[in-house]
Amino acid sequence: MNSFQENIVKWALLGLEDELDEKDLSKATSFRTISLNDKRCLAGLISKRKDTDDGMDWYTFGSMNRVAKFKYAIESNDSDLAEAVDSIPIKGEVKKSDYNKYKRLFIKSTKMKKPLAAATRLLALKRPDIFVCIDGKNKKRLCEKYGITEQSLTLDTYWDFIKRIHESLWFKEESTSVYKKFQVALLDCI
Repeated sequence: MNSFQENIVKWALLGLEDELDEKDLSKATSFRTISLNDKRCLAGLISKRKDTDDGMDWYTFGSMNRVAKFKYAIESNDSDLAEAVDSIPIKGEVKKSDYNKYKRLFIKSTKMKKPLAAATRLLALKRPDIFVCIDGKNKKRLCEKYGITEQSLTLDTYWDFIKRIHESLWFKEESTSVYKKFQVALLDCI
C-alpha cells in the first residue's frame, strides 16, 4: 500500500475524511469549483511527487505530466471536462448512461486517442466505491484477475470490466468496513 492509500485508510479509520474535503471529488459540488492547484493534484499534474502543502503523494495513480492533451484540458479549465466529471453522481447508482456521457465528454475535452488511464483516474477519485484507475502498473494484473486481455480493455469496454468487478462476491457482501467506500479504487492493493 502506498502513502496515499495509507492516508485514505488512516482517515477512514479515524473518521477524518473531512481532511480530504478540499481535494475530494466525491464531495465537490462541481469540478468547475475546485481550484486549479487542487485539480492539478487530482489529475497527477503537479511538478514533484510531494509538491503540495498537504505533503500527500498525489502520484498514487501515476503521473499525468506527459499526457499533454489531458494536461491542457485541466489547465484550461475545460468546460466539457468539468461537465464530464460532474455527470458522475456523487452518491447512489451510477448508470451506464452516466458513464457514457462522461466518456463522450472526456474524449471531446481531451481529444485523446487512448484515454483509459487519465479518464479512469478521475472516475476512481470521484467514486472510489465504484471505479478503479487502470494504469500501466496494474492493468495486466487486473485483466488477468477478471479474465480479459489487456488489449481488450479500453475506455469503450471499461464499463463492462467494472460490471465484472461489481458481480464479485466480495463486492456484493454487506460490510460496515471503513474500506467499503474505497474498495474498488484500492482493488489493486487490497
